[in-house]
Amino acid sequence: MGTRDLRINKLTDEDDSRPILREQDEIESGRYCWETPGVIDGRLAFTLIELIVVLVLVAMIAAMVTVRWSGFQNGPALEAAVNNVEFIDAHMRRYASAHGRTCGLEIDLKNHRLAKQYHDDDHDNPRSEKIGSNVRVKQVDCQTERSRGATFQLTYYPDGTTPTYGLQLAGPGKKEAYLLFAGMSGQMTRFSTLSEYENAMSLLKTN
Repeated sequence: MGTRDLRINKLTDEDDSRPILREQDEIESGRYCWETPGVIDGRLAFTLIELIVVLVLVAMIAAMVTVRWSGFQNGPALEAAVNNVEFIDAHMRRYASAHGRTCGLEIDLKNHRLAKQYHDDDHDNPRSEKIGSNVRVKQVDCQTERSRGATFQLTYYPDGTTPTYGLQLAGPGKKEAYLLFAGMSGQMTRFSTLSEYENAMSLLKTN
């Protein structure tokens, strides 16, 4: 065997010893990444459809959180207004009973305020109270009449009693409260639905 044959065999052996580049190796090395969906320069990437799905999911979660958060904020505002009305009613009853004189409470359905009407010689107490933040009075019902104008006058007698009356309050987020105040004791009853409230007022007016 000549020198030339030995050189050819040596080259052949060297060529056979080189590893064969498989298709998977070429994909991982990035040589065929332009043909592989979801792969850019050998790295995995999102397709357009996947990005749209992610954006839709994020928007849905954001909407759910916004609704829950608004409901969380609106609830306390109405509850605070209910407590405020109950406190003012109890205060006016005690005031009328302590002084032994008639006083009043003007319910402003336009500005949604409660105007305390003390004796003419008493100027120490605040005369006006806001019902609540973003809370309005929808309707005032009394045992003898219903509010038809912009204001309703409620009378507190010297013994601390009033006619039995009811209030319909509307808060933010379409939340409502239906309150009934007993004339003799001032005890407040809260109804969960408008129909229950109206049925109770109907019974009072028929008796």
